[in-house]
This record gives sequence, C-alpha cells and structure tokens, in this order.
Amino acid sequence: MKVALIGSGGREHAIARTLSQHKNEVHVFPGNPGMIKHATVHLDQNKFDSTFVDSLSKSDFELVVIGPEQPLCDGLADQLRKKGMNVVGPGEAGAQLEKSKIYAKKFMEEFQIPTSKYSKVESSQDCLLKAQSYTAPYVLKMDGLAGGKGVFVCKDISDLEKAAQEIFPTHQSVFLEEFVQGWELSYIVLTDGDNYQACPLTQDHKRLLDGDHGPNTGGMGVVGPLQIEDELNERIHEKIVLPTLKGLKSKGITYRGVLYFGLMINDQNQIQVLEYNVRFGDPETQVIFSLLKEDPAPWLLSVSNGQISPTNFSDEQSSAYVVLAAPGYPDKPIKNLKIEGDIFQEIKDKHYFIASAVNKNEDHFVTSGGRVLGSLGLGADLGSALETAYENANKISWKGLQMRSDIGKNTQ
Repeated sequence: MKVALIGSGGREHAIARTLSQHKNEVHVFPGNPGMIKHATVHLDQNKFDSTFVDSLSKSDFELVVIGPEQPLCDGLADQLRKKGMNVVGPGEAGAQLEKSKIYAKKFMEEFQIPTSKYSKVESSQDCLLKAQSYTAPYVLKMDGLAGGKGVFVCKDISDLEKAAQEIFPTHQSVFLEEFVQGWELSYIVLTDGDNYQACPLTQDHKRLLDGDHGPNTGGMGVVGPLQIEDELNERIHEKIVLPTLKGLKSKGITYRGVLYFGLMINDQNQIQVLEYNVRFGDPETQVIFSLLKEDPAPWLLSVSNGQISPTNFSDEQSSAYVVLAAPGYPDKPIKNLKIEGDIFQEIKDKHYFIASAVNKNEDHFVTSGGRVLGSLGLGADLGSALETAYENANKISWKGLQMRSDIGKNTQ
C-alpha cells in the first residue's frame, strides 16, 4: 500500500518503520533525516496548505495518516477527504477535543464523563482568588495546544503565583484545575466513529526528572502493555469511551481516527479523564507499534473507510521506550550538539527512533530540538524490556543529554 504520513517526530518514525517492514511504500511529509531507511522523506514540505492538498490528491496514495495535532486542528483531514482521499485523523470539529482544553472540559460535563473540577481564570490575581476554593497542590493549564508543556503542577500557593505570573499576560485562556492523585494510564483507541479497538495500554512519564519532578514535557518514556482488571476496563468502556463516541455523534461529528484518553486512576480504582488527544501519543506510539503482530496498513485503512477491522497485538512481549532529550528541554533546548553513537543501529529487540536530529554533514548528526531521539527495547517481560532499552540508550551521548533513569519503576 502506498501511504502518505504527515509529521516529523519519533511517532512518525515508528509508524513509518512498521509500515515499511510490511512492504508498504511510505512517504513522510516532512519527515526527518533519521527516517531515510524506512521511508521517502520530503524535508521541504513544511506547509500543509491548499497547494499541498492538491498535490497529494493527484498522487496515487491509498491512505493518509496524520500524526501531529496542529494539522488536524487546522482541518487538514477535512480538506483531504473533500478530495476523496482515505484519511486517518478527525476533522477540525472533532479535533476541538484537543485544540481547546476548556472545550474538552465542557464536553465532558455535558456528557457526564468523569473529570476534575476546574475554573477559568482571567489574571494572576483572579487565579489566586479562585485557588482559595482548591487544595494544594494546584494544577494550572493553558487552554490551547502546547505540546504537552502547557501544564504547571504547583505544590503550594507560592508556586502557583509564579506559574500564573509566567503565563499571564501572554496567554489569555487559562484555567485552574483540581489536582487528582493516582496513577496515569494512556488509553488509546482507533475508531470509525461507531466502533473502536483499544491499543495496548501504556503509561507515559510526563515530568522531566526522576521521581516525577521537574516541569511537564511531551513525555520522557513509556512502557506497555499494562494489564488492568476486567472490571476497570469495563468501566472505562461504559463511562468514558462510549459516552465520548456518543457525544461526538450527537454533535454531528463523524470521527475517524485516534482518540487518546489520558486517565488518572486512584487507589479505589476511580477514574477521571485528564485530557483528550486526537492522535497517537508520542511516545506511546513507539511502544504500541512495536507490539503489532501484522501489517497495520489494512487496519488504518479500515478506520479511514468507516468500518474498522481490528488488528492483532502481541501479548507475549513487553516494550519500553526511553527518551533522550537535549539540555535546556523543555523550555530552551540547545541545538547543534554532536550526537555520538550509531543512531541507525537496527537489532531485532532494540533500536532508536529519531525525532529532532539532523545530519550536519555525512559524518554525524546533531540535535535539532527538545526530544532528540528515543531508545526502544523489547523483552519477555517489562524488566527485560527496560534493561534492553536502557542498555541501548547508554550507547548514545551528547553534551548535557537529559534522560530519566526511573521509567517503568512505578508501573501499576
């Protein structure tokens, strides 16, 4: 199958690699130089405008998969579908669930989907005033797209004041949210709008530093598959996934793509939705696609056609993924640092996915963004997968490299 893949990060590298392993012809727009072994990369294609849509529609692509949230929120899927193309990804209306956290909160309230209480705040002073009805720690969130970095977890009122002063006045749409204690679960499904298949359950580690300290990031590592009780899984189905799909349908939204439920589960197995994403998570995708037992192209195509045909995942392996980030990430990642090590290494149970690295010349790659690359390890159990992932990660280095050492240590 000839597939067009939109995006340039580690998530897209994982999708491209898996598709190419099954003899699909993959073109990535724009991709990155680290993907060249698995796909044709179109590095000059950074604008997804009407010219791009026209050009893509005149090619013989059988499927388009949109990876990042921004083009989905800009309506790229709608434009491509109008040209008759098969697309995995919601239209602009469905993408509102991620584009606006406040919209998502109101959606959850409307359809009685469990989530924490929140208050929209207009200024630093308003934030501190409304915080009087909350208990520390506090959560302050920016409303729009922020690449996973628009969340501030504040241990006390002083931290909250600092966060509010940092956000205002440059961001006007901000809200205060009740802190929810528990463990996080990435519950990701593919849906044709009526039916869905859940992917292997994963757990992301969003804070920069060990012990879940430091600022929020786009994700520093993932493990999977997680096993949960049947009763908990059934409640997620009944109380969260089905009401979300029914809610979208009641609003006249035809949703064909990925729905990501960021869940928090407490000691009593009570569930709350932290967020929606409308695309495959990054770095969850790297783990999920490593567990596929068959070609994902027919599965993805069935979603785009509105009649999902489930695929098979391995239940005999575990997968772990460790992110290697540039110094200064997430605020001001340092670029152009020489990467030492063979980032193209391909071994059956371990390899790298490149996200933000470019070839300075034929001799070496350099850092070009925050989360530079990731190390994936497979194993018969989570312990062996983590051991492999870390062993592999330690073969790569650059000055000031940031990497958590406790990925998977507290997995439920």
